[in-house]
Amino acid sequence: MTVSERRRKNNEQLRKLIATYEDEGLYVEAGFIQFCMRFAPKDMGDAQFEDLRTTFFGGATFIFGSITENAARSRGRPTQEQLDYMSDISDELKGYVNEMLPTVGNA
Repeated sequence: MTVSERRRKNNEQLRKLIATYEDEGLYVEAGFIQFCMRFAPKDMGDAQFEDLRTTFFGGATFIFGSITENAARSRGRPTQEQLDYMSDISDELKGYVNEMLPTVGNA
């Protein structure tokens, strides 16, 4: 198998993983995988991967908080689909924060 064929196969597997995350409502995780596919070094080690994931989720948490704060002040009425989407993201980010709290506190 050529390098090009291996990359294509890996990308197909990653697209399936992204679709699975999205089906489970893990939109930020799916976005992180997409980010890595485009921007992360191919030879990145585990520690660097976790650092990048922490940074990505930290940024997502900040942006999500900013968006929801501004949306709360708006006069428009969101649809139930929009509310469900935002709720899924909120739950995902809360799960990540809870996962990271024990490790961050010991850093």
